[in-house]
Amino acid sequence: LYKNLEGAAQKDYEYQHDFIFGTRLGWRMSKIGELGLSYLQDGTTAAKDLHVPSPVDYTRRQMGADIHLVPISIIDFTGRTLWDMAKHDEMAMAPSRIAEHDYTLAVKIAPTFVVTGNFTERNFQAYFAGTNMPNLFRQTELGKHRGYGINVVLGPASAVQVVVDYRNTKRDSYGEANRFGGEVRWTIPESKLQTGLGLH
Repeated sequence: LYKNLEGAAQKDYEYQHDFIFGTRLGWRMSKIGELGLSYLQDGTTAAKDLHVPSPVDYTRRQMGADIHLVPISIIDFTGRTLWDMAKHDEMAMAPSRIAEHDYTLAVKIAPTFVVTGNFTERNFQAYFAGTNMPNLFRQTELGKHRGYGINVVLGPASAVQVVVDYRNTKRDSYGEANRFGGEVRWTIPESKLQTGLGLH
């Protein structure tokens, strides 16, 4: 996955990816929800410690916390936050070690009326350890991606659904965008067919 260069430029990559390890501990609260803590480590050798020191550290160490709350039947709240625990050159490190926030709140106002809101924020340098698609995921980019939106579904328990949504996205290096639109979805249970039409 990471060997997209030639010769000496990639000969040390395997030392940064000699194993991957992850775990999650969860605590379930009866009739309320669940809390979790997680850890992920990919590789053991930092870039500066390689035989040929590398300017990019492809090792990854992340700590996470997640939550799922359903305090009452009409509310469903989920989310997670990830922190970058790896050692980086502080001069090259983004301002924040928070790799990701991702939180969603769904409110079931009626059996056929659900409103969902979502907020995400990602710090690319802390979130990605490396990639063979640098045009999409660049560790050298110090900016963040932020997005928030709302989704309204009318008729989720029926054969015909109407969906209206809006999302604002901002990426520090490219700017801001707004997206809005709607969909009509039609389900025929007898034939197991689902179709629809959308415009954004």
